[in-house]
Amino acid sequence: ARHRFIFCVLGDEAVGDAMSQLVREKNLNGVAVDVRRGRALGEIGDCDVLYVSAGDGERLEAVIKQAQASPVLTVSDAAGFARRGGMIELYLEGQRVRFAVNVKAVRSAGLEPSSKLLALARIVDH
Repeated sequence: ARHRFIFCVLGDEAVGDAMSQLVREKNLNGVAVDVRRGRALGEIGDCDVLYVSAGDGERLEAVIKQAQASPVLTVSDAAGFARRGGMIELYLEGQRVRFAVNVKAVRSAGLEPSSKLLALARIVDH
């Protein structure tokens, strides 16, 4: 049985701080949630979800490539993230946060996106 759900943050400290506050003393279906920051590329496979900030753009390609070797859900606010092989890209449309999903990238990691999630997303098929 799993002991921890690991949410990793690369780059933006504010996102790491916000996630730590959000999940403090909470669990996900009975599993404790850990927020880890500044992971080395070789440790990405330990993550369940990996958030990469747009400010960490110079490492983006390497991060995507490394994450593709494991069932890690990758999320970023970097422009073009989903098109470049990332899984979920967050972007602003007016005042609203929207998201794009690269279904092929999600499925190739052995993950299956829910139909409810896809109904709300802009689909990227590159």
